[in-house]
Amino acid sequence: PHSNMAICYDNLGQCEKAAYHFEKAYELDPDFAKRWGGDINRISGFVKVKLGDLSGARKHFEMILEGDDGSKANGLRSLALLNMYQGKHSEAIDLLNQAIVINQRNKAPLSEFRNRMYMARAYQSLQKQAELAEQLRIGQELAEEGGWTPAWIIFLALRQVEAGDIPAAREWVNTWTDKGWSKGENEWAVELLQGEIALAEGDPSKAVLSLELADQLKNDGIVKEALARAYRANKQYNLAEELFLETIQLIQLGYECQEPWILAHYHLGCLYQDKGETEKSLFYLGRFVELWGTGDPGLVGMEDARNRLH
Repeated sequence: PHSNMAICYDNLGQCEKAAYHFEKAYELDPDFAKRWGGDINRISGFVKVKLGDLSGARKHFEMILEGDDGSKANGLRSLALLNMYQGKHSEAIDLLNQAIVINQRNKAPLSEFRNRMYMARAYQSLQKQAELAEQLRIGQELAEEGGWTPAWIIFLALRQVEAGDIPAAREWVNTWTDKGWSKGENEWAVELLQGEIALAEGDPSKAVLSLELADQLKNDGIVKEALARAYRANKQYNLAEELFLETIQLIQLGYECQEPWILAHYHLGCLYQDKGETEKSLFYLGRFVELWGTGDPGLVGMEDARNRLH
């Protein structure tokens, strides 16, 4: 009961109450902290991050490494995402590589795929194109073999768009449409991808149409951050501000939404500067630098953010 209540409070954004009930769950069953079923430990660790207790989160994830192979892989991924939260993408890549060895040993291709897409995201933020291309190549092979739904493959397709491989991304749209996945529970992913493709091709008004529909279908930071960028490109600045703020307020950490959440601070700070709202610009750009400023050199947006702050 305590763990279920904790997850509900986390979803409501009431992190203090979530942390309390997670602690009660662990008091009742100390070994529970080393088990990974239901993703409880990742969620409880990132509740600590949301409360500013990064060292506590790290200790929590390191404790999970004492469990079985599934726990170790989960703990390594969580530690990697904690490092990415702090801009330490190179360290995250090392941890994800260790997790992938376990995934391969346990014949867990979807887990390997997700970890490789986290690596791809890390290489993208590090602006290392050759390493990114290799992860996308392997991800493409895994996705074709796995036959997973758009809800998973979208994380590959979005990286392909950002890397400039529009034909590969568009092929996924065609494949999903042929399979009848452009309607129903997967429609949000199809519209999200079509919106990102349109934005990359310089058609923000078309992007807005697809991304507005995706946002109606899925309350998700990845969708909202994409729609915010489309609004900004389409010169709908008030709506862009609103969507960037919604993205930030969701505080979705510890999974695929995390990097868009961090970058939303940068984009919103730039937007406020363009609008002449200096105080707000300084706050969000400063928050972005606070998150990633002590991390790896060359992270996307960091040099520009620092220049804008001075």
